[in-house]
Amino acid sequence: MSERELVERAKRGDVHAFGELVKCRQTSVYAYAYAILRREADALDVSQEAFLRAFRELRKLKDPEKFFPWLLRITHSRAMDAANDDLRRRFREGEAGPDETLAGDAPMPLDEVLRRERKEVLWSAFAELAPEPRALLRLAYFEGLSYEEIGEIVGVPVGTVKSRVSRAKAKLRVLIRKKGGVDL
Repeated sequence: MSERELVERAKRGDVHAFGELVKCRQTSVYAYAYAILRREADALDVSQEAFLRAFRELRKLKDPEKFFPWLLRITHSRAMDAANDDLRRRFREGEAGPDETLAGDAPMPLDEVLRRERKEVLWSAFAELAPEPRALLRLAYFEGLSYEEIGEIVGVPVGTVKSRVSRAKAKLRVLIRKKGGVDL
């Protein structure tokens, strides 16, 4: 059954159809929330909240073909709220950001060591981006959405999306260079 058919059935109250939509999209929704929040528990909470809100408001969705961008717009809104709440809390409490490291003591071939180091540099630089640039890069490059779709999700014009994605890529390049990594 297509996503459109599942959405139409879910709009008529079919809970099982909505469950199938969740199964199809839960990984993408979680990954998007995680790209913004960088903590598993927070991303899980936001993902669940997004699906609950989508379930409650599904009747408001006019075009079933737009379900995924609409769901990501809900996820984006809640994740940005959570990121801002977390930033305010950490500022009040004087906490530093989490130290994200990759562990592994097993010996490995040199090419694997170099590949992992490049990957660590990339992800470390990606984690240093502010939530909005991380979210935009996630939508554009991991989810493969068009600038138009991203604009719908984040609520800004296409030209603004293009410039923000461009600035996010430039910032990511700078962070990678600072970490001694290879340019994108």
